[in-house]
Amino acid sequence: MLPTASGAPVLRPRAQHSLWPLASAPRAAWRGPRCVRARAGDAEKAPAPAAAGKKERELGLGLKAAWGAAELFGDAVAAASGGKAAAAAGGDPVARRSMEEVVASIRGDYELDYFISGAAAMDAYADDCAYSDDFASFSGPGSTARFRKNVANLGALLADVKIDVDSDWAVADNRVTTNWRFQGVVKGLPWKPLLAAAGSTAHVIDPQRGVVVEHIERWKADPREVVARLLRPARTPPGTAWETFMLSLSDGDLQGMWFILSPRTMPVTGLVCLAALLTHLLTGHGLPGSAGSALELACGVLLPVSLVTEVVKFAGGMQGGETGTGGRF
Repeated sequence: MLPTASGAPVLRPRAQHSLWPLASAPRAAWRGPRCVRARAGDAEKAPAPAAAGKKERELGLGLKAAWGAAELFGDAVAAASGGKAAAAAGGDPVARRSMEEVVASIRGDYELDYFISGAAAMDAYADDCAYSDDFASFSGPGSTARFRKNVANLGALLADVKIDVDSDWAVADNRVTTNWRFQGVVKGLPWKPLLAAAGSTAHVIDPQRGVVVEHIERWKADPREVVARLLRPARTPPGTAWETFMLSLSDGDLQGMWFILSPRTMPVTGLVCLAALLTHLLTGHGLPGSAGSALELACGVLLPVSLVTEVVKFAGGMQGGETGTGGRF
């Protein structure tokens, strides 16, 4: 987010992530983005604000459901950790702002990594600002407070965040467009995947109200690819059972998945088989009911398969992780 003398962007880490190599490098003074007036051809290519807000990319119900689940998950984690959601902006500013003042306020929000941290005031945004991205869209009273809550919850789940915002901002037709990219490790998931994306955000300003009325975010990558990447751990080779299992899952490695599950199924299947054996000795029949019979059959198959798997792993030198397969097992 910090421009250099050549105009090229410089990656700036969030302050708490000292692992970022440039954390200790001297920073150039912030002079704001260089506003670039869009050419007529660019304006023609850009979609109309109303159309951009209404036209959502065709996505399956699965991705939209994933977005809704992520929002609920963020709320649950925030509630469990005792975190507080970002405070509401409190509606439109009392005094109408000029275009320059709105742009300056947006710049200040970017300085605080607003779309990851949720820490910025976002007081140049209307309370009912329409927010849209490749996953979902929402608007209406309280929409800005909802957006801030969501990004604050997201920021709480990330570690080692790196953000880069292009220093060239395009300003045309009451619209400010920025280009950005970011990445961070999702520490809220046990396999710690990497969330990374690049894209642009259009901030549409209503000159009569002096506020941002549309926040249109577009990702350059296919959202499906971003979601698929969340199944893969960021660390390679994996260091935990969760990371190993999810790496095998993302690679479609059924054997690798079973090698992780095998030793963890033995205690459960062993207890069920023991209970079934005792039931047979005491009553003359197995576990009661059709569900009990199905459970007994499944565990009766899984237990010997797990035992054989562990013998094969040991015989193949996989017990200590020196397997020639990247140290997965």
